[in-house]
Amino acid sequence: MRMQLRFSRAVTPILLSLLLSATALNGALASSPPECLKALTLQKGLGRLGISVLDLDKGQWLSLHGEERFPLQSVFKFPLAVTVLQMVDSKQLSLDKKVVLKRKDLAVLYSPLAANFKGEQQTYTIRDLIESSVQLSDNTACDVLLDQIGGTVKVNESIKKTKIEGLRVDRYERQLQPDILALPRLEPPGATNKAKWNAEVATATGPAAQKAFDFYLHEDERDMSTPHAMAAYLEEFYRGNLLSPASTKFLMDVMSGTKTGAARIRAGLPSGAKLAHKTGTGPSLKGVYSGTNDVGIATLPSGRRVAIAVFLSGSRLSEAKQDAAIRDATKCAIEHL
Repeated sequence: MRMQLRFSRAVTPILLSLLLSATALNGALASSPPECLKALTLQKGLGRLGISVLDLDKGQWLSLHGEERFPLQSVFKFPLAVTVLQMVDSKQLSLDKKVVLKRKDLAVLYSPLAANFKGEQQTYTIRDLIESSVQLSDNTACDVLLDQIGGTVKVNESIKKTKIEGLRVDRYERQLQPDILALPRLEPPGATNKAKWNAEVATATGPAAQKAFDFYLHEDERDMSTPHAMAAYLEEFYRGNLLSPASTKFLMDVMSGTKTGAARIRAGLPSGAKLAHKTGTGPSLKGVYSGTNDVGIATLPSGRRVAIAVFLSGSRLSEAKQDAAIRDATKCAIEHL
C-alpha cells in the first residue's frame, strides 16, 4: 500500500517540502525539491502549488507539497476514461456502442459537443465520447459517460482496487461546478439554458458563494487528489496494470491528442518531447481561481518516460501566469531529475 502522510497546516511550505522529499514510496528513491521549485512558491498571488514527478525508468520521485489535497477539476476525466475502458475490457461496454443524445442532455458548462449540436438528437459512440471528454474536456461527454457506467461510484471502486490513497471522484460536472458557487445543481432535463446559467454565475458573489468556494478550496475532501496519488495512478496506467494492452494504447493515443493546456506541462518539456496528458481548470470567484492543473506521461527526447502531476489552487494570478507557473515547475523538475 502506498504511504499517505498528513501534516498540520502549521507546517511551513519549505519544511513540508523537505519532509516529503525524505519519503520513499514503495521503496523508490526520493529526491529533495530543487531551489527553483521552492522559489516558485514564493511568487506573490500564486496560491498553493503541488507537484509530483516520477521517473518511470529509474523509480526516482521528486515532490513539492505532494501529499496535500488539490481540486481535481477535469483531471478526473482521466480516471473516468480508465473506468470506462475497464468495462470495455470486461465486455460490459463496447467502444462502438451508440449513444443517442437529446438536446436536454447537453451541458450548459464547457462543451464543444453542445455548441456544435444540430437538431433535437444526435448519435455518438463511446469512443467519440471518450475522445471528446479527454481531448476537449467536454462536460456533456463526461457526464454521459458517467451515466453509461453507473455514476462516480464506479470510478471510485476502480480507484480503490489500485490501493492508491488520496484520489477520489464524487460528482458529475453538472453537480460539482454549481456546488462550488452554491448554485442550484444542473440536473437534466432542462439543464440547457446557458444564458440563465451564465447570469447565475455572474451574480454568485455573496456570502453563500464565498462560503461554498472556501469550503471547496480548503476543507472539501470530495473530487480531490494529491499530486503523489495522481503520479502513482499515472504509473499504474503506464505499466499496464489498469487496462488491457489495447485499451492502454488507445487511451495513451487519446491523451496524446489533448487540445487543452498547451502552455502548461507541454511548454515546460524539452524540444522533441512527447506528452499524453489531461488538464483541469476550475471557476474563479472575486479573482481567486479554484484549480488549474495538468497531469500526464512525458516521453523525453532520450526515451525516458516521466509521470507528472501539477496542481495549482487558490491563485490570484492571471490564467496565462498560472499556465506559466505550471510550465516553470515542469521545466525545473525535469532538469533536476
